[in-house]
Amino acid sequence: LKMLKWTNLKATMSKYGETLTVQRFLLYILGFGVGVASVCYYLKLQWYYITLLSIFGMCLVPFIMLALYKNKYESVRFDEVVNYCEQMIYSFRKKQKVRVALEDVEGTSQGYLKEVIARAIDYIDNGNAKKDLYIEALNLIQSEYNCSRIETLHSYMKEVEATGGDSRKP
Repeated sequence: LKMLKWTNLKATMSKYGETLTVQRFLLYILGFGVGVASVCYYLKLQWYYITLLSIFGMCLVPFIMLALYKNKYESVRFDEVVNYCEQMIYSFRKKQKVRVALEDVEGTSQGYLKEVIARAIDYIDNGNAKKDLYIEALNLIQSEYNCSRIETLHSYMKEVEATGGDSRKP
């Protein structure tokens, strides 16, 4: 029920990267209410059912909007993770260095992922590590995306970087 409050809905929508104006929100609610009423009228329902269903449908609009925008947001994050993993594997196998691979991936990335990778590169460049520089830098990316595939990739890269050798050989 907290999403029925305008400020809560607006804050949640901004978390997904969307801006919502009062006019647009009211237009969605009225449009949905009119649509439900039209369908109910076409089905020859009585006026009190039409009113009840229209009000109920208009109360569902914030939840429908949140579900749509959250799905869009998560889809973009999924694409970012897939592209990151593919590019990172390719670049790391080619050059065998985490820093160089991160630079290559940053060049092909876009959006929020590019910012996160830039922070990891800056962290490596500044060298202010408490324990292990590469682990802490890669943890910046892991903490933002919280994906087991990224964790597996990073642990593989850390191992190759620490022990050396040629990771291209089976």
